[in-house]
Amino acid sequence: MTDTASTWAPLKRPPFRAVFFGVLCMHTATWVNQVGAATLMSELSPLPLMTALVQTAASLPVVVLGLPAGAIADLVDRRIWMRTIQFGMLAAALVAFIVAMLGGLTPAVLLMLTVLVGIGLALQAPAAQAVYGEVVPREELAEALALGSMSFNLSRIVGPALAGAVLGVAGAMGLYATLALCSALVLVSLTRWRSNAERSHVAPERLWSALRGGMRYVRHSPDCHRPLLHTLVYMGCGSAAWALLPVLARDVYGLGTQGYGLMLGGFGLGGLVGVIVMGRVRQRLALPRIMVASTAIFAVVSAVLALAAPLALTLVALVIGGAAWMIGATLMYTALQDTLPGWVRARGLSIYNLVYFTAMAGGAALWGVLTAPAGTRGALGIAAACMGVAAIGFVRWPLQPSTAVLSRAEASLYGGETPLGGMQPDSDASPLMVQISYRVRPECTDDFLRAAREVGSSCRRNGAVFWRLFREIDEPNLYVERYMLDSWLDHTRHLDRTTATDRDLRERLAQFLVPGFEPAVRHQLVEDLPKG
Repeated sequence: MTDTASTWAPLKRPPFRAVFFGVLCMHTATWVNQVGAATLMSELSPLPLMTALVQTAASLPVVVLGLPAGAIADLVDRRIWMRTIQFGMLAAALVAFIVAMLGGLTPAVLLMLTVLVGIGLALQAPAAQAVYGEVVPREELAEALALGSMSFNLSRIVGPALAGAVLGVAGAMGLYATLALCSALVLVSLTRWRSNAERSHVAPERLWSALRGGMRYVRHSPDCHRPLLHTLVYMGCGSAAWALLPVLARDVYGLGTQGYGLMLGGFGLGGLVGVIVMGRVRQRLALPRIMVASTAIFAVVSAVLALAAPLALTLVALVIGGAAWMIGATLMYTALQDTLPGWVRARGLSIYNLVYFTAMAGGAALWGVLTAPAGTRGALGIAAACMGVAAIGFVRWPLQPSTAVLSRAEASLYGGETPLGGMQPDSDASPLMVQISYRVRPECTDDFLRAAREVGSSCRRNGAVFWRLFREIDEPNLYVERYMLDSWLDHTRHLDRTTATDRDLRERLAQFLVPGFEPAVRHQLVEDLPKG
């Protein structure tokens, strides 16, 4: 992203604006549900632990259902899937509205309603996060992903502020009416766009295979690990401010619902500032420095909350903290998106959601438990110290942008069409072994082995369940690569997923081979033996 103007380019396209608005409403509903329920719980129960458990209840469906939801979103039409879930979300919000109207809210009922709404949000979140790339041309994909991550994190700021304002004016009924309105707006936005995503020509996977494929891709993609680790640490430490802010407003500052809404409004205003200045910040600072600065700033903000500074100073700190949170969370999210090709994007983002909400839910429960021995301010102080340590750690282990080219390769492993021979593309019965032989120049052995290591990771993340490199005993310069896939159909998927970066890795191997000896490729199917 080279200039500020390019950041907003996708918003000139009506389909993208519809997606952006709909997904913003959906994510806003997530935080309206979570923060609104936490505020209501602080009124229904005096125990800080019960308030903190609301965040756990809202996040639990993401932890349980996030991975299957991501796999489904990669297998079906995401727009139809989102529309189906939104109708269920609208029904759930109306049920909650009726319960509130009848005066049936108790701590237990509130937790159950929070989980119910959270289930719908968890089922559609990966699809919603992945559709941005379906409505813009490839040259605007980076900007679309940045705006998508900005939308996700903007809702993290706007949603709590909206929840506080609605509760102050209309109470619980207003909260659930707002959730219903958000669902209705998402349904309207889904009628305003059509997907132009590049479709695979290979039959889709089964659900269990898709789940394994998503986890395998992230496991064998080193570029995915650092954004997820940063997210786990950042959100786990930062969750204290979000989870304990209602208790701090009530017990330390003596504020009611409207006062809590004012404090959330400080976060919201800071988030908007973060959106405005993010482009300029990215022009002037490298990604690792931005992440360290964001983490250090939020550590200071958490310390200000722990010290119970005068309300005016606390509000200023919340504005600064909202901007720092917006920028840091958006860049971690974008860094992960940049590592995910289209075929696995929803699954990769579901793993991000799993990490994000596990950190937020686990952190909230931990900080809630710590309030018993240390008090609310003590727990916030410990969280501030942990955030400071995280900032130091991010200096040692920086978050670097991905350099991978995720567009499909123009030529496959074979340089053209897949050699099917007598096989049929839908053959899905027996595991398949692919064997590739290389004659390596002796002086290039070390370079070849280093390059082969990266090829192995590429094979595994694109579907191989086994990969090894062997050396012939009788011919020390002859190396044999073997990798196994579940079936011939999985092999065609494997080739269909080959990106330009994957192809470049194999071309690097060719630099170290004996001239005149091209790699020899063979395929072997597992043979079923007759029963004795």
